[in-house]
Amino acid sequence: MYENLKETFEKNKEKYIKYLADLVAIDTHDIGHGIEGGMENKGQKYLAELLKKMGADSVVCDPMREEVICDSIHKYHEGNPGHNYDNRFNVYAEFHGKGDKSIMFNGHMDTMPAGDESKWNIPPHMPSIHDSNMYGLGVCDMKGGLMAAVMAVQLLQDAGVELPGTVKIVSVVDEEGGGNGSIAAAMNGQKADGVVVCEPTSCELVIAHMGFIFFQVDVEGVPVHSGSKWLGVSAIEKATKLMAAIDELEHKWLLIYKHPLLPPPTSNVGVIEGGTAGSTVAA
Repeated sequence: MYENLKETFEKNKEKYIKYLADLVAIDTHDIGHGIEGGMENKGQKYLAELLKKMGADSVVCDPMREEVICDSIHKYHEGNPGHNYDNRFNVYAEFHGKGDKSIMFNGHMDTMPAGDESKWNIPPHMPSIHDSNMYGLGVCDMKGGLMAAVMAVQLLQDAGVELPGTVKIVSVVDEEGGGNGSIAAAMNGQKADGVVVCEPTSCELVIAHMGFIFFQVDVEGVPVHSGSKWLGVSAIEKATKLMAAIDELEHKWLLIYKHPLLPPPTSNVGVIEGGTAGSTVAA
Protein backbone atom coordinates (compact mmCIF):
# COMPACT_ATOMS: atom_id res chain seq x y z
CA MET A 1 0.00 0.00 0.00
CA TYR A 2 2.82 2.41 0.84
CA GLU A 3 4.31 2.25 -2.64
CA ASN A 4 0.88 2.76 -4.15
CA LEU A 5 0.26 5.84 -2.02
CA LYS A 6 3.72 7.22 -2.74
CA GLU A 7 3.31 6.76 -6.48
CA THR A 8 -0.17 8.28 -6.41
CA PHE A 9 1.07 11.25 -4.39
CA GLU A 10 3.90 12.00 -6.81
CA LYS A 11 1.47 11.77 -9.70
CA ASN A 12 -1.07 14.15 -8.14
CA LYS A 13 0.93 16.42 -5.82
CA GLU A 14 0.62 19.49 -8.05
CA LYS A 15 -3.16 19.13 -7.86
CA TYR A 16 -3.02 18.87 -4.07
CA ILE A 17 -0.74 21.91 -3.81
CA LYS A 18 -3.02 23.95 -6.07
CA TYR A 19 -6.00 23.31 -3.82
CA LEU A 20 -4.03 24.79 -0.91
CA ALA A 21 -2.83 27.73 -2.99
CA ASP A 22 -6.40 28.46 -4.08
CA LEU A 23 -7.54 28.50 -0.46
CA VAL A 24 -4.67 30.72 0.70
CA ALA A 25 -5.55 33.17 -2.08
CA ILE A 26 -8.94 33.73 -0.42
CA ASP A 27 -8.88 36.39 2.30
CA THR A 28 -10.48 34.86 5.41
CA HIS A 29 -9.18 37.11 8.18
CA ASP A 30 -11.19 37.83 11.28
CA ILE A 31 -12.08 41.34 12.38
CA GLY A 32 -11.17 42.45 15.88
CA HIS A 33 -10.36 38.90 17.02
CA GLY A 34 -13.73 37.82 15.66
CA ILE A 35 -15.67 40.16 17.91
CA GLU A 36 -16.54 42.49 15.04
CA GLY A 37 -16.93 39.66 12.54
CA GLY A 38 -14.94 37.57 10.10
CA MET A 39 -14.28 37.12 6.39
CA GLU A 40 -14.35 33.31 6.37
CA ASN A 41 -17.43 33.03 4.14
CA LYS A 42 -15.74 32.64 0.74
CA GLY A 43 -13.14 30.23 2.10
CA GLN A 44 -15.79 28.05 3.72
CA LYS A 45 -17.84 28.03 0.51
CA TYR A 46 -14.74 27.01 -1.47
CA LEU A 47 -14.03 24.15 0.92
CA ALA A 48 -17.65 22.98 1.00
CA GLU A 49 -17.75 22.82 -2.80
CA LEU A 50 -14.45 20.93 -2.87
CA LEU A 51 -15.75 18.38 -0.36
CA LYS A 52 -18.90 17.90 -2.43
CA LYS A 53 -16.76 17.46 -5.55
CA MET A 54 -14.82 14.76 -3.72
CA GLY A 55 -18.05 12.86 -3.15
CA ALA A 56 -18.49 13.38 0.58
CA ASP A 57 -21.47 11.49 1.94
CA SER A 58 -22.63 14.65 3.66
CA VAL A 59 -21.59 18.31 3.69
CA VAL A 60 -23.29 20.63 6.17
CA CYS A 61 -22.90 24.40 6.49
CA ASP A 62 -23.77 25.25 10.08
CA PRO A 63 -24.37 28.97 10.79
CA MET A 64 -22.82 30.33 13.96
CA ARG A 65 -25.38 31.35 16.58
CA GLU A 66 -24.86 33.36 19.74
CA GLU A 67 -27.29 31.21 21.73
CA VAL A 68 -25.12 28.13 21.18
CA ILE A 69 -22.09 29.90 22.67
CA CYS A 70 -24.15 31.20 25.59
CA ASP A 71 -25.44 27.67 26.21
CA SER A 72 -21.83 26.42 26.32
CA ILE A 73 -20.90 29.15 28.79
CA HIS A 74 -23.86 28.21 30.98
CA LYS A 75 -23.12 24.46 30.92
CA TYR A 76 -19.33 24.28 30.66
CA HIS A 77 -18.00 27.79 31.37
CA GLU A 78 -16.46 27.81 27.89
CA GLY A 79 -17.08 30.38 25.17
CA ASN A 80 -16.70 34.02 24.24
CA PRO A 81 -20.00 35.91 23.91
CA GLY A 82 -20.77 39.00 21.91
CA HIS A 83 -19.16 38.13 18.57
CA ASN A 84 -20.62 39.20 15.23
CA TYR A 85 -21.69 36.09 13.28
CA ASP A 86 -23.05 37.64 10.09
CA ASN A 87 -22.32 35.26 7.16
CA ARG A 88 -20.12 33.01 9.32
CA PHE A 89 -20.63 29.26 9.36
CA ASN A 90 -18.82 26.01 10.10
CA VAL A 91 -18.47 23.25 7.50
CA TYR A 92 -18.88 19.58 8.46
CA ALA A 93 -18.24 16.76 6.00
CA GLU A 94 -18.28 12.98 6.32
CA PHE A 95 -16.68 10.29 4.18
CA HIS A 96 -18.01 6.87 5.16
CA GLY A 97 -15.84 3.77 5.18
CA LYS A 98 -16.37 0.08 5.77
CA GLY A 99 -15.81 0.13 9.54
CA ASP A 100 -17.82 1.61 12.39
CA LYS A 101 -14.99 3.68 13.90
CA SER A 102 -14.57 7.37 13.10
CA ILE A 103 -11.84 9.97 13.12
CA MET A 104 -12.29 13.73 12.92
CA PHE A 105 -9.86 16.29 11.51
CA ASN A 106 -10.49 19.77 12.89
CA GLY A 107 -9.14 23.03 11.52
CA HIS A 108 -10.07 26.69 11.37
CA MET A 109 -10.62 28.85 8.32
CA ASP A 110 -10.00 32.27 9.88
CA THR A 111 -6.61 33.93 9.93
CA MET A 112 -5.29 37.02 11.62
CA PRO A 113 -5.30 40.18 9.46
CA ALA A 114 -2.31 40.77 7.19
CA GLY A 115 -1.42 44.04 8.87
CA ASP A 116 0.84 46.40 6.93
CA GLU A 117 1.06 44.65 3.56
CA SER A 118 3.99 46.85 2.52
CA LYS A 119 6.13 44.88 4.98
CA TRP A 120 5.39 41.57 3.29
CA ASN A 121 7.97 40.16 0.88
CA ILE A 122 5.06 38.83 -1.17
CA PRO A 123 1.40 39.89 -1.25
CA PRO A 124 -0.26 37.92 1.58
CA HIS A 125 -2.92 36.42 -0.68
CA MET A 126 -0.67 35.56 -3.61
CA PRO A 127 0.84 32.27 -2.38
CA SER A 128 4.27 31.40 -3.74
CA ILE A 129 6.63 28.46 -3.32
CA HIS A 130 10.30 28.85 -2.46
CA ASP A 131 12.64 25.98 -1.52
CA SER A 132 9.68 23.58 -1.37
CA ASN A 133 7.82 25.80 1.13
CA MET A 134 4.62 27.68 0.39
CA TYR A 135 4.35 31.24 1.67
CA GLY A 136 1.18 33.29 2.15
CA LEU A 137 -1.15 34.41 4.91
CA GLY A 138 -2.59 31.41 6.70
CA VAL A 139 -0.44 28.70 5.11
CA CYS A 140 0.87 27.64 8.51
CA ASP A 141 -1.97 28.77 10.75
CA MET A 142 -3.75 26.85 9.55
CA LYS A 143 -4.95 26.35 6.02
CA GLY A 144 -2.03 24.03 5.39
CA GLY A 145 -3.12 21.66 8.14
CA LEU A 146 -6.76 21.87 7.17
CA MET A 147 -6.08 21.17 3.51
CA ALA A 148 -3.63 18.39 4.41
CA ALA A 149 -6.48 16.56 6.11
CA VAL A 150 -8.75 17.02 3.10
CA MET A 151 -6.03 15.99 0.67
CA ALA A 152 -5.26 12.89 2.74
CA VAL A 153 -8.77 11.73 1.92
CA GLN A 154 -8.27 12.77 -1.71
CA LEU A 155 -5.01 10.79 -1.85
CA LEU A 156 -6.71 7.63 -0.59
CA GLN A 157 -9.46 8.13 -3.16
CA ASP A 158 -6.95 8.66 -5.96
CA ALA A 159 -5.07 5.53 -4.87
CA GLY A 160 -8.24 3.46 -4.79
CA VAL A 161 -7.94 2.75 -1.07
CA GLU A 162 -11.21 2.18 0.78
CA LEU A 163 -11.54 4.08 4.03
CA PRO A 164 -11.45 1.73 7.05
CA GLY A 165 -13.96 3.93 8.89
CA THR A 166 -15.68 7.30 8.75
CA VAL A 167 -13.52 10.37 8.22
CA LYS A 168 -14.97 13.68 9.38
CA ILE A 169 -13.68 17.06 8.26
CA VAL A 170 -14.68 19.93 10.56
CA SER A 171 -13.68 23.38 9.30
CA VAL A 172 -14.59 26.07 11.81
CA VAL A 173 -14.69 29.86 11.95
CA ASP A 174 -13.92 32.30 14.78
CA GLU A 175 -10.91 30.42 16.17
CA GLU A 176 -8.63 33.42 16.55
CA GLY A 177 -11.06 35.08 18.95
CA GLY A 178 -11.22 32.22 21.42
CA GLY A 179 -12.30 29.05 19.63
CA ASN A 180 -16.03 29.67 19.38
CA GLY A 181 -16.26 27.75 16.11
CA SER A 182 -15.01 24.50 17.62
CA ILE A 183 -17.18 25.07 20.69
CA ALA A 184 -20.21 25.41 18.42
CA ALA A 185 -19.24 22.26 16.51
CA ALA A 186 -19.02 20.27 19.74
CA MET A 187 -22.27 21.73 21.08
CA ASN A 188 -24.00 20.84 17.80
CA GLY A 189 -23.05 17.18 18.02
CA GLN A 190 -19.81 16.89 16.07
CA LYS A 191 -17.87 14.05 17.68
CA ALA A 192 -15.76 11.04 16.73
CA ASP A 193 -13.81 8.16 18.24
CA GLY A 194 -10.61 10.11 17.68
CA VAL A 195 -9.86 13.74 16.89
CA VAL A 196 -6.83 15.34 15.26
CA VAL A 197 -6.58 19.12 15.56
CA CYS A 198 -4.47 20.14 12.57
CA GLU A 199 -2.74 23.11 14.21
CA PRO A 200 0.98 23.57 13.43
CA THR A 201 3.16 21.93 16.10
CA SER A 202 6.52 21.62 14.28
CA CYS A 203 5.45 18.05 13.47
CA GLU A 204 5.40 17.08 17.14
CA LEU A 205 2.58 15.01 18.61
CA VAL A 206 0.75 17.21 21.12
CA ILE A 207 -1.92 15.72 23.39
CA ALA A 208 -2.59 18.69 25.68
CA HIS A 209 -2.37 22.46 25.52
CA MET A 210 -2.98 25.50 27.70
CA GLY A 211 -6.27 27.32 27.67
CA PHE A 212 -6.59 31.08 27.82
CA ILE A 213 -8.89 33.93 28.64
CA PHE A 214 -8.97 37.52 27.38
CA PHE A 215 -10.24 40.26 29.64
CA GLN A 216 -10.33 44.04 29.72
CA VAL A 217 -9.83 46.23 32.78
CA ASP A 218 -11.01 49.85 32.84
CA VAL A 219 -9.18 52.06 35.34
CA GLU A 220 -10.76 55.38 36.28
CA GLY A 221 -8.99 58.57 37.30
CA VAL A 222 -9.68 62.24 37.91
CA PRO A 223 -8.50 64.49 35.06
CA VAL A 224 -6.89 67.84 35.83
CA HIS A 225 -4.22 70.01 34.25
CA SER A 226 -0.78 68.54 34.87
CA GLY A 227 0.28 71.82 36.47
CA SER A 228 -1.97 70.94 39.42
CA LYS A 229 -1.44 67.22 39.30
CA TRP A 230 -2.00 66.80 43.03
CA LEU A 231 -5.67 67.64 42.56
CA GLY A 232 -6.24 64.74 40.18
CA VAL A 233 -5.82 60.98 40.07
CA SER A 234 -3.87 59.40 37.22
CA ALA A 235 -5.54 56.32 35.77
CA ILE A 236 -2.22 55.37 34.18
CA GLU A 237 -0.40 55.41 37.53
CA LYS A 238 -3.16 53.28 39.02
CA ALA A 239 -2.89 50.90 36.07
CA THR A 240 0.86 50.43 36.58
CA LYS A 241 0.17 49.26 40.14
CA LEU A 242 -2.44 46.86 38.84
CA MET A 243 0.02 45.52 36.26
CA ALA A 244 2.60 44.96 38.99
CA ALA A 245 0.01 43.01 40.99
CA ILE A 246 -0.79 40.85 37.95
CA ASP A 247 2.93 40.18 37.50
CA GLU A 248 3.21 39.16 41.15
CA LEU A 249 0.23 36.85 40.73
CA GLU A 250 2.01 35.15 37.83
CA HIS A 251 5.03 34.52 40.07
CA LYS A 252 2.76 32.84 42.62
CA TRP A 253 1.25 30.68 39.89
CA LEU A 254 4.72 29.42 39.00
CA LEU A 255 4.98 27.93 42.48
CA ILE A 256 1.42 26.67 42.84
CA TYR A 257 0.30 25.19 39.53
CA LYS A 258 2.05 22.10 38.18
CA HIS A 259 1.13 19.88 35.25
CA PRO A 260 3.01 16.85 33.87
CA LEU A 261 2.65 18.02 30.26
CA LEU A 262 2.24 21.79 30.37
CA PRO A 263 4.17 24.80 31.66
CA PRO A 264 2.68 26.96 34.45
CA PRO A 265 0.08 29.57 33.47
CA THR A 266 1.31 32.96 32.30
CA SER A 267 -0.13 36.46 32.18
CA ASN A 268 0.33 39.16 29.58
CA VAL A 269 -0.80 42.77 29.34
CA GLY A 270 -1.11 43.04 25.58
CA VAL A 271 -2.76 46.42 24.97
CA ILE A 272 -2.70 49.65 26.96
CA GLU A 273 -4.79 52.70 26.08
CA GLY A 274 -5.18 55.83 28.15
CA GLY A 275 -4.89 59.56 28.46
CA THR A 276 -5.86 62.42 26.19
CA ALA A 277 -2.85 64.76 26.18
CA GLY A 278 0.56 65.23 27.72
CA SER A 279 -0.70 68.22 29.69
CA THR A 280 -3.62 66.38 31.30
CA VAL A 281 -3.64 63.82 34.11
CA ALA A 282 -5.04 60.65 32.54
CA ALA A 283 -8.54 59.58 33.48
